[in-house]
Amino acid sequence: MKRHLFLIFWTVGMLLPMAWFVQVSPAAYRLFNTLFSPAWMHIVMHILLYAVLGVLLMQRLPGNACQARRLHSGPRARCRHPSGGYSAAQQAERTPPRQPL
Repeated sequence: MKRHLFLIFWTVGMLLPMAWFVQVSPAAYRLFNTLFSPAWMHIVMHILLYAVLGVLLMQRLPGNACQARRLHSGPRARCRHPSGGYSAAQQAERTPPRQPL
């Protein structure tokens, strides 16, 4: 549970509008509007929030990127060997047979 605490707080922070929290203090409201009123900053911050959420989920969910790619692309998707190269079976599958001279 302690391991997932940051992920839980991050998700709750994304779901609750920050404008609610700054309404209690006029100084916080001015700072919030100064930083996040431009549209480009709003977009950049949303990209950052979801990127961090994706990284946190990838670190905590079981499996690896290869399994996620297979889920998305189907069972025929190729995965590299954990060492970074292809496994012997994958290498044999990728290598065309040699033609006799």
